[in-house]
Amino acid sequence: MSKSYSIKNLLKHRSIWMAAAILLVLFFHAESEVGFPRLSFLSKFGHYGVDIFFYASGIGCWYSLSKDPETASFFWRRVRRIMPVFLTFIVIWSAFQIIVSQMPASSILGNAVGVEFFRKSSKWNFNWYISGMWISYLLAPLFYSAVKILSTPKNVLVLLFLYILTIPFIGYVQYLIILTRLPIFYLGFLTAKSAENGESATPMQIVITDVIAIIGIILTGVLYNSFPEHKFDWGLGWYPAIAVVPGICITVSVIFDKIAKTKLYKIFSVIGKYTFEIYLVHVFLFEFILAKYPIPTNYKTELLAYAVSFIGAFILNRLAYLLTKLFIFKKQTA
Repeated sequence: MSKSYSIKNLLKHRSIWMAAAILLVLFFHAESEVGFPRLSFLSKFGHYGVDIFFYASGIGCWYSLSKDPETASFFWRRVRRIMPVFLTFIVIWSAFQIIVSQMPASSILGNAVGVEFFRKSSKWNFNWYISGMWISYLLAPLFYSAVKILSTPKNVLVLLFLYILTIPFIGYVQYLIILTRLPIFYLGFLTAKSAENGESATPMQIVITDVIAIIGIILTGVLYNSFPEHKFDWGLGWYPAIAVVPGICITVSVIFDKIAKTKLYKIFSVIGKYTFEIYLVHVFLFEFILAKYPIPTNYKTELLAYAVSFIGAFILNRLAYLLTKLFIFKKQTA
C-alpha cells in the first residue's frame, strides 16, 4: 500500500518554503542588478518566490483566524507582528531618501501605512509587496469565512472569479501585480482547510502536482519568449503561478521532512524566520543602491551584496526587538 503524506504534517515545513521563497526572490532581482549567470534559470523564474509568500501567508492566516476569528483581533495580531520591523526599517529608508532625493513628508507617511504604491506619482514608493501584503490581510477574514462554509466546487468557482476580476486590469502593472496574487492567497486557505479536515496526499498525487508545476514553468518560459515586451503588463509569469507554487511547496516539504534533523534543515529554518527582514534589506540594497549607483558588478560585489542582505536583516530584527521592548508593541509569536 502506497504511503500517504498528511497535508497537516507537510504544512509544518512552511518556514522552509519561506526560506526557499526569499532565495528565489534574491536571485530574481539579481538578474538585472548583480546577476548569477550560472543560476539564470532561478533568476528568470524567481518571481515565484513572491507567490510562495502569498500562498504560505494564506495558510498562516487560516490558522490564525481559526484560533480567533474576530476581525479586529486578527488585524491587531498582524500589526503587532509586522509593524515593529517595518517601521524600524522605514525610518532608516526614509532618512536615506530624504538625504538623496528630498522625499516629502507625505511619501514618508504613504510608505509607512503601505499606500504610497497607489498614489499617482510612485517615485518614492518603496516596494509594491507592502501594499499587496496589507490588501491580502484586509481580505483574509472574508476569504476565511468563504472557504470555511463553501464546498470545494464552489471554492474553485471563487478562484476562477478572482482571476476574472484581474482581466480588466491587464496592461496596468501597478494593479495586476497584486490582483494576480490574491487567488494564490485564497488557495492557501483552501490548503489549510484540507489539512484541518485530515486529508492526505498520495505519492501519485504529489507527482501529478509536480507535473502540473513543470508544465506551468514551461508555459511561463514560452510566454516570456513569445511576448517579451508584455512580460509584466500582461502578467505572463503571474497567472501560471497558481499551477506552479503548490508543487514546489509540497515537494520541498517532502524532501525536507526526510532531512529534518540535519544542519541544512536548521539553516533553512533560521532563514525562514527572517524572510521579511531579508526582503526589506535586500530591496533597499538592490533597488535603491546597486541599481542607481555606479558600483562594479564583479564576483566580489555579488557576494558582498548577499552577505549584507543577511547581516542587515539580523541587525534590523534586533533593532525591531528593542522597539517592542521600549515602545508600544509587545513581542508576540504567531
